[in-house]
Amino acid sequence: MGPRTLLGLGVSREARVKAMASLVLGATTLLVAVAAAPATASSMVVSDADPGPEARSSNKLFAPPLRWKGRVIPYHNKARVYATEVREAARAWNRSGARVRWKAVPAGRARVTISVSPRAGSGGLAYGIDGRSGRIYLSPQLKRASRSALGRSTIRSVAAHEMGHIMGLNHEDRRCANMNSVVRLRCRSPKEPWRYRCRLLELDDVRGAVRIFGGRPRRPSKTHCDVVGPPPAVRGLTAAPAGDGSIRIEWRKPDQAKSLTVLRGTAGACPVRPLSTGAHPGAFSIDGPGITRTAGLAIDREAPLGKGCYGVFSYGKLGRPGKAAFVTVTDLGSAPVAAFESFCCVERTADFEDRSDDPDEQRGGGIVGRSWSFGDGTGSTEHSPAHTYAAPGQYQVTLVVTDATGQTGSTTQTITVEEDPPPEPEP
Repeated sequence: MGPRTLLGLGVSREARVKAMASLVLGATTLLVAVAAAPATASSMVVSDADPGPEARSSNKLFAPPLRWKGRVIPYHNKARVYATEVREAARAWNRSGARVRWKAVPAGRARVTISVSPRAGSGGLAYGIDGRSGRIYLSPQLKRASRSALGRSTIRSVAAHEMGHIMGLNHEDRRCANMNSVVRLRCRSPKEPWRYRCRLLELDDVRGAVRIFGGRPRRPSKTHCDVVGPPPAVRGLTAAPAGDGSIRIEWRKPDQAKSLTVLRGTAGACPVRPLSTGAHPGAFSIDGPGITRTAGLAIDREAPLGKGCYGVFSYGKLGRPGKAAFVTVTDLGSAPVAAFESFCCVERTADFEDRSDDPDEQRGGGIVGRSWSFGDGTGSTEHSPAHTYAAPGQYQVTLVVTDATGQTGSTTQTITVEEDPPPEPEP
């Protein structure tokens, strides 16, 4: 009996139902390949698996899934190993907005039975009989996937997919839908490696159910979930000027953090999270192998130093960003004290000696720069310069000194340059 004869008008409806009841419909075969590797964002490999000889032969007598007659689908789950996933799949359809309800009942009252069977291949199989009863088989191979959050999400998707067939939904491979013949065939994966697509029903699935049962589509659940949680922030964060032009930052690293990034804010604000470690000017990254539980980092002058907010950002497995800890530097240490002596004048030449001091010198600080202004429009950056004036008079001499943290000190003195006395006559 060929497909045209079986589904033609010349065969009675009762005969067609009996024939279809003995088939596992090819349209209701979900293809999933479960990798044995545990929980990473790429540990679930989905491929166009061979549905097996039974499903291949049934494709010769392919017919669309029968629409369920009624608005309540009484089901009993014998697949106890997938009890949570089946229950969540039923809840997803019940909350979809379609006027249909999956209701868990004892085995004697069930019209749909869910069980574990190798005939499901690597995914699941479902077939309906006359729109009033049906069977769902889930592969025992899926049990390996239950070790990870990503794997459990795939089991939920398989269960919801097969329930969709019982309701009357066919495969949809033109767009992202849970009714794809291959799990997440047209669905975009998240860009972040620590996330996976966990939405159970897509809008296309819900609209299909509403077309069958009526109702109003509800917004699908969140699209992505986290494979791993964020690491906690570092503890015991402190920051203080080292006196040598650097900021010393100390912390205690949590065990969950695999790498850290330190970043200084600008314009008095705390820093925002860098797009990637080490990619932002003024960001300093430390990878996990180089970090001990107690770690410190001296920030050099690659970024302008000064008072402000510093953040330490932690990253966990798969680069998952965690919470940041912030510390504000309000004191860069003591400013230098400028002082000098002047010796004036021999033939209008004055000598100056720098006597400045930096209180932070014992902590590695010190005077790193000086600027002299001689009051006649000229100047010098020497430590103890000498200057010859062009004419006698009073001059304001100013010295500005700069320490390693960029702080300055200044002082001004007035000197008097007199005309040199005439030479004494020769005897």
